[in-house]
Amino acid sequence: MRRLSPLLVVVIAAATVVRACVQPVYCGAPDRSSPSPLLGIAAPFGDDLKGSCDAFLSLQARSLVREGFAATGGIPLYNAEKAAPRDFFYYSHHPPGVAIVTSLVFRLFGESEGAARGVALFFSTITLLVVAAFVRREVGDAAALLAVVAMAALPIGMYWSTHLDYFVPTIAATGAFLALALRDEPTRRTTLLAAGALVVAMSFDSLALLAALAAGLDRLLASPRRWRPALGWPLLAAACAVAWALWTKFQIGRHGHDDGLDALSNVKAVWALHPQCTSSLTLLRQVERHLRSLVTPLGEAVLAAGLVLTLRPGPHGALDRFLRASALVALCAGLLPRLRAFDHVYFQLHWILPLGASVALIAAQFAPRVIEGTLVAAFFVGAGWFARPHSAFPADRPSLHRIGRELAAAAPNARAIVIPAKSFGDGYQPWVPVWYARRIVYRPPVDDVTLNDVAPTLLLFGLHEGDEVLKAKDARWPGRGGFEPLR
Repeated sequence: MRRLSPLLVVVIAAATVVRACVQPVYCGAPDRSSPSPLLGIAAPFGDDLKGSCDAFLSLQARSLVREGFAATGGIPLYNAEKAAPRDFFYYSHHPPGVAIVTSLVFRLFGESEGAARGVALFFSTITLLVVAAFVRREVGDAAALLAVVAMAALPIGMYWSTHLDYFVPTIAATGAFLALALRDEPTRRTTLLAAGALVVAMSFDSLALLAALAAGLDRLLASPRRWRPALGWPLLAAACAVAWALWTKFQIGRHGHDDGLDALSNVKAVWALHPQCTSSLTLLRQVERHLRSLVTPLGEAVLAAGLVLTLRPGPHGALDRFLRASALVALCAGLLPRLRAFDHVYFQLHWILPLGASVALIAAQFAPRVIEGTLVAAFFVGAGWFARPHSAFPADRPSLHRIGRELAAAAPNARAIVIPAKSFGDGYQPWVPVWYARRIVYRPPVDDVTLNDVAPTLLLFGLHEGDEVLKAKDARWPGRGGFEPLR
């Protein structure tokens, strides 16, 4: 593969710096006791739109650093403090790849918000590099440059580039896999690299299986039909999933725990329809709203135009196949987990790959000159600027990181703090307060609870009988309204 041109390198480097500076959009009043960092990736956790995902992954990584890989087997924990192996509360709903990578970064650079979000920014930059190199190889520098600008300027690649969750690293790995696996004439070297990228993607998120299926389907429909890659890629992804399940069962079972791998229950929970989503049409409308907030109407139009171009008569190249396969992955990943797709915007982040491919395909077909390409790039930058996210929550409540810091200062001896159910907006789990309070912070589904009601859950998180448990009195400001023992 040819080296990237200096201009492409400069644009990708500039996009990385700008994205590192983007500030979070906080829910509630942030903590003003410490100055705001210049770089947004170093700002406190608890973003309005991104929720608690970054804090949750960081807590998982912290558990691996604290307990060590020998004890945990690389499987992250829910425990907020150091625990004996018999008290481990494993998180096994996702493969551990993202948590492991983040824990390695913590070991090198310390546990901080910047180090955690830096993992997401690193993989976001890898995505730009992968698409730029692939498009440049297929259709040239101009199309690659426009693809990078479109991906980096819109909210899907600007604001969400530092979103530490399973999606951003998975998209980088699946993008590399599709770019290598869908070449016109794959070699042994590119096939091995594609296999490695697929294994890495499966270690990040099981939804990477969709990329293997899409690549296999492409080779099945190709002329001449290629059976080996058509069956090989899905089988490799399935082997990774089975290996992860067996390792999890062994690791959790060796400490005397129930392996907790009730696959049927997990599938039902993830694929269940949201109570508010009474029809498939309602789900589609909600998903389209999420997609529009990520790519703007301009991005939606570009996606539609790019997909239409793949239907044109004549020979189709690797870029067409990449666009079709990545769009199929994005469509399935953004629709099939219906419970999550209805609630969470970031389930549509997979559309960044087909967005870049669509821009590149359109640019290659119409061969824009320098002035036209500059205008197109300016349109994307302008659309991204006007689509900047804004908070929809009032600022008369404390932010999530402020709650955690004030809980740590107000109740230094409590092993667990129960906060009222109305402490912050629906859908927010208290992982951000847990990160800053460095102890169990639990929000029960209802306010009127006793210690017996919440004890089973707190024991799972590592609490022991006799440990002090306090309940915050104030729902609007849990760290300032005082505490009472929970009995």
